[in-house]
Amino acid sequence: MDENDELQLQSLLVSFGLPEVFEELNRKGVTFKSLKFLTADDIRDAIGNIGIRAEFRYKLLGWQKSQNFGEDSGEEQDQEIPIAGAAKPKLVADILKGYPRGRFLLEQYNLKNTLTTDQRDQIISIIIEDISARKQTLKTTDFADIVNQIVEVFPSEKNWRDVYYRPRNLIQKHPAGKLYWKYANLRSKLLKRGRSGPLQESDPVSQTSGFADITSFALKAELKREISDWLSVCQKWRESHAQRKKDIELLDGPQFLKEWPKYGDCRAPDLIKIDFNLLYPEKGDILFRKWDPFKEKVFCFYGDHIQNKECLRILKTAQKTVSIDSKDYIYTILLTSVVSNNSWAVIKGTNKRKKFSLLDSQESLVLRINSIADYEEKLQQLIIKYYISSETVQPFLIVEGECIENLTGFFVYFDKSLYKFDSFIESLDVCFKIFNTLNLKYPVPSEFAWLFIQQYIYDIHTPYDKKSSNLTSLLNFMRK
Repeated sequence: MDENDELQLQSLLVSFGLPEVFEELNRKGVTFKSLKFLTADDIRDAIGNIGIRAEFRYKLLGWQKSQNFGEDSGEEQDQEIPIAGAAKPKLVADILKGYPRGRFLLEQYNLKNTLTTDQRDQIISIIIEDISARKQTLKTTDFADIVNQIVEVFPSEKNWRDVYYRPRNLIQKHPAGKLYWKYANLRSKLLKRGRSGPLQESDPVSQTSGFADITSFALKAELKREISDWLSVCQKWRESHAQRKKDIELLDGPQFLKEWPKYGDCRAPDLIKIDFNLLYPEKGDILFRKWDPFKEKVFCFYGDHIQNKECLRILKTAQKTVSIDSKDYIYTILLTSVVSNNSWAVIKGTNKRKKFSLLDSQESLVLRINSIADYEEKLQQLIIKYYISSETVQPFLIVEGECIENLTGFFVYFDKSLYKFDSFIESLDVCFKIFNTLNLKYPVPSEFAWLFIQQYIYDIHTPYDKKSSNLTSLLNFMRK
């Protein structure tokens, strides 16, 4: 599948509200141009989940009818919806000067020499609006050139290139970035509406940016209300994923959680898993598949590299205990003994620096308390401790038990809510998914332990991942 066909297929699936089926279709060789020939048997072979398969089939049939495809048509038609023609591309500087909003942004930049997040979003909106008005088509190769032009006009944006566009590579399967997503969203709207004309500024749909549209806002409003049917909540949550993604980028933590109050529900882990599965298809259960082989292999590494006497004693405890949850907990916290963060942190509001201890690393990764009734007091102490160092402590993984050989409860604390789980590994899985669906930073003391879990267990890599010789050594050993 070439990149332009891939972009068209992704855009259409976004308009269906089913972006997660792209990987399954891609694996089966389904392209955008082949969609008009798909039969019910083809769909059954391509998509495993019955509910998603039924929804996809229904929406595909509606789309095929809107495109006037004949059932027996063998003639291949080019279904690319051209937002563009052969018109000569305009430079970004010229585009901005042609809009009152653009001229104002240029004036503001000349005064401050920096851009805010909102100003970046406005620049992207103006560029895509102009492309639409001029009926121009963008290829994936054009995005890098546009970003270069943005940097020429706004030199301070050289450090923000990835915000606008990130090309696909061996690690990242698909292009990303706000500029790319905005364009992809525009194409999906045109496909959904069944027309190729530009979206004008007066068009109500064009007033929503990113992946958000009128339906997303309506779903968001519904999710703020009490809904007794949890299955309905989950469905609406799935359908509003794109709007939530945009809000994560635009809102700070408290504002975001106020806009999406369902995180305060005790069943919120279901919603967190939905978002993670949409962001990372086929990785939803990867922790459970890779955990036992991980434990078997890392035991040898621990034996050769752990030097702390207390950690060696804990490792011996893991061999003796019969509790699977205790073993899982021990193997997790011992990561900090081989990939600990030895960097110094500046204490907020002072010129003092602090070096994190092994205990700091362990308790910021997993907090063990004797009784869950004490969690609020203990968490408050840690919040004060890590907020002073400019670090957040949410989400937080908590285990209950007077000794590590007999753990009795497993929890994740997030936004003043306590989620309860039946096993340690379930709590670890949801805690990791909160970090990665909401773009939250890992606590500095346990940052490299979380990065190991991210890169080795979940096989997720980003350009922002910090590097460490200890982390590299462990990863190389585990990948042998």
